[in-house]
Amino acid sequence: MDARELFARVRFRRRMPCSELQPYLEHYWLIDGQLDAPYTSHVVPHPSVNIVFERGFAQPEVAGVGLGLFSRVLDGRIRVAGVQFRPGGFRPFRAEPVSVWTGRHVRLDVPSSLVLDVEDEDERVAALDAFLLGSDPCPMPRRRWRWSWSNGSGTTGRSGGCRTSRGTAAWRCARCSGCSPTTSG
Repeated sequence: MDARELFARVRFRRRMPCSELQPYLEHYWLIDGQLDAPYTSHVVPHPSVNIVFERGFAQPEVAGVGLGLFSRVLDGRIRVAGVQFRPGGFRPFRAEPVSVWTGRHVRLDVPSSLVLDVEDEDERVAALDAFLLGSDPCPMPRRRWRWSWSNGSGTTGRSGGCRTSRGTAAWRCARCSGCSPTTSG
């Protein structure tokens, strides 16, 4: 079975969360279907944190920002409900920096049935909302960054009142979002 045939057998949808969660989340993603034979799905991860509720797993998992391709075997009745966070949007739900989650898949100590046993799609979205709102996210900080920078000739440019190097501003932003401002190849 190729990917085209898979998508003929399963329904993939994106749904928006309630307004209170929209500052933190890109969207929810839902997959439902029935497969007669196993299908190995090769996944190129989106560079964001996801929480994934998947039939066959008693607990949902936090999937940190992925570092590479991974695969999942799908078979039988498929039901998956996922939460895709905006950049920096996962931090209000956890105390540690998001970088701690990079490349990791960690099971949460809650039952997947909270979301997966709900048949109606609108009610499943409401169950995802309730699950996340029950986590009591701390509000996203609203900051306007100001910094000064060197143009390489020793002259300093300025944006706003405080003098901070671009690198320092980037690291402050990284502390807020939990992701490194630079990557090395």
